[in-house]
Amino acid sequence: NDNTSTVEASRSDNFFVSGSAPVSSPMRLSLTRTLSTTLSLFRFSPRAPTRLSLASYSSSSSSSSSSSSSPSSSSSSSSAHLHPPPLHPLLSSRAGACHAFSSDADGGISSFGSLSFPPGYAPRPAFDPDMSDRLSCVAADVMKYVGYGAYDACLVLTGPQEQRDLNFQAFKKTQPTDVLSFPSLLTTEPEPGAVDDLYEQYPFESADDPEYEMVSEMMNLGDIFICPRYVEYVLAHDVEGASGDLGYDEWSDLGASGAMKACHDVEGRCAILIVHGLLHLIGFDHLEVEDREIMQKLEEEIVREVLGELVYSEGKI
Repeated sequence: NDNTSTVEASRSDNFFVSGSAPVSSPMRLSLTRTLSTTLSLFRFSPRAPTRLSLASYSSSSSSSSSSSSSPSSSSSSSSAHLHPPPLHPLLSSRAGACHAFSSDADGGISSFGSLSFPPGYAPRPAFDPDMSDRLSCVAADVMKYVGYGAYDACLVLTGPQEQRDLNFQAFKKTQPTDVLSFPSLLTTEPEPGAVDDLYEQYPFESADDPEYEMVSEMMNLGDIFICPRYVEYVLAHDVEGASGDLGYDEWSDLGASGAMKACHDVEGRCAILIVHGLLHLIGFDHLEVEDREIMQKLEEEIVREVLGELVYSEGKI
C-alpha cells in the first residue's frame, strides 16, 4: 500500500490499482477479469479456524455488527461515507462471497524471495495453506459490513517474487509490497464508497432475463493480492526495531489503520490489509489528507466492529 502517485484516465478504458496509476485494459483482462471469471466457477467452503491467530474469530461472532447488507445499521457516523447502490430485490438476496486461494507461483506463499529478516528474528518456515480460507471469511464479513454483501471479490495470497512482479507491472516498482488492489467496478460518482449501479445499466424484469445473469456475473468488486511473507518481513522489522527504510515509518501516511502498527500477528495484519484493500475496491483512497482521514476512520471502525477479537486479543494489540 505504498503507492503515492495518481494519474487521471478514462474510467471506461482504465482501472485503478490501490488508488494509484491506471492500468491499461490488457492488464485488466489478464489479471482482474481472468481471475474473477476463473474464481467465480468455484465456491470455496471456508474451513473452521485451526490456528491460534484466528482461534477467537468466527463469522458468527461478528454477526451482530455485520449481518445487515446495508451499512445504515451501524451507528457510527463514519459509515455515512459508504454509498453502495440500491440493489434489485433479485440481486439483494444474492449470496456473494470472497473467493480466496494461495498462489503456488514462484515457490508459493512460504517462499522468501530476496527478503532479508533482521538478525535474531526467526521467520516461520511455512504458512498454513488454509490461511486463505480463513481470511476469505474475514473478507466476507467486511463486505457485508460496508454494504456489499451481495457482491463477490477475489483474494489471492502470493509469494514475494510474484507480488514484486505485480507491483512492477502496475507501478514499475522493483520491490514487493504487502497489498495490491485491482478494482473491477469503478464509480462515476464524485464520492468514494460507491460503485456503478449495474442494474441501472442493464435492467431486467426476472431472473430468466439474460441481463440478470450478466449483471450477477459482473458483480465482482475486484481482486486483492496480499503477500504474507512480506507482511511478516515488515512485522519483523517493527518488532525488532531494525533500522532501514521500509516505507512504513508512519502507517498514518499510507492510510492504513493505526491498528496495523500495533498488531504483532501476521495473520491479524493480513486481515487488516483485507479491510484496506476492500475499501480501495469501492473507491476509497489516501492520496489527499482529507481522503486519508476518511479512509483511516472507516478502517478503524471496521477493524473494531468486524474483526474484533481477531486483532484485539492475546497480545496482538
